[in-house]
Amino acid sequence: MKSLCDNHMQTGILKLVITESGSIMSFFKNAYLALTDKWELKEPKLYFASKDTPSLLAELTQLASSDDPSIDQKKVEEHRKLFTIGDSGEKSVLFELEHSLLPLVILHDVPIAYKGLKAQLDFVILTRKFILVLEVKKLFGNIHITDKGEFQRVITRNNRIISKEGMYSPINQVERHVAILEKLLKETELIQSTPIYHAVTFANPKTIIDIAKKAPADIQQNVIRHDQIKQYLKAKLSLNSPVNLPDQKIYMIADKILEYRKSHVFDPTVYRLQDVAPQQQEPVQLKSREDQRTSLTAFRLHYSRQTNRKAYHIFNNQTLDSLLEMQPRDTDQLLEVPGLGPKKIEEFGQTLLDLLHGKETFYENQ
Repeated sequence: MKSLCDNHMQTGILKLVITESGSIMSFFKNAYLALTDKWELKEPKLYFASKDTPSLLAELTQLASSDDPSIDQKKVEEHRKLFTIGDSGEKSVLFELEHSLLPLVILHDVPIAYKGLKAQLDFVILTRKFILVLEVKKLFGNIHITDKGEFQRVITRNNRIISKEGMYSPINQVERHVAILEKLLKETELIQSTPIYHAVTFANPKTIIDIAKKAPADIQQNVIRHDQIKQYLKAKLSLNSPVNLPDQKIYMIADKILEYRKSHVFDPTVYRLQDVAPQQQEPVQLKSREDQRTSLTAFRLHYSRQTNRKAYHIFNNQTLDSLLEMQPRDTDQLLEVPGLGPKKIEEFGQTLLDLLHGKETFYENQ
């Protein structure tokens, strides 16, 4: 009888283990973590820094030294300059983070892909109390933010405003990136209540940020210069938080983010001249000023619809007039055009040059 009872008890215990294995395993896991948790992080740690940009620059440098006539050397040189400009801005931000003397873990340049969603994370900063996604902008000129939260880039010369153009809100951009990161971390059960904040910094030391007094509070609090990063982080760390993450948890989150990182892949075919004989290029037909205006205006309308932006966010009429007047022929000259900066030139600068100087594109027929 005793043996029979023992068998029943063992069976019951076995059933308990099977039916509640998730709860029991979770209990033991939490107990183990409680015994092994440490809070030893006292200063900044650069946990990951992408080598993609130096690698891309090296690939472009190699292409630039090639004597292959099918390579578009002009495009290669323009992209080299643009990568260099963007890289210098992020290095300035990284310097501020590494010298902040704050307990945080830094991930630099982490483009992620999760369930068909993509986000370019310039910096992910992990602390005991929160995660911060920091978007880095390096622009020529100053930034004015209106009462409605609209971003405008202002170009001045001799203390006079010569250009003011609307630009796509970097706050809206980084908010989308945060939403994707939060979805990833919650669905993979790495976080539950850990706050994920966002901020935008302008890395150009000459940039003046002018925020209207009645601008939305989110913008007033989270748009900063790169030399204000330490003060911003200290203020956030002084606030109460629903979590106090141990070191192991911070690194688990970092590893999960890196698990979904997608490297920038260099594609040399982008720099091949299209439909042009290596040694015999057909002469380019010069366009009239009116043809140029028509082409640029058609492109602006098409691209604004394609990217769901207002046409003047692509470039305004003053920039259009400057393009026609200055007739830029390379990236350096485009940078001198009021209303254009490295980001826009990287995005569609080559198209502008093609439209100006006779290379036929489909925009003319839209």
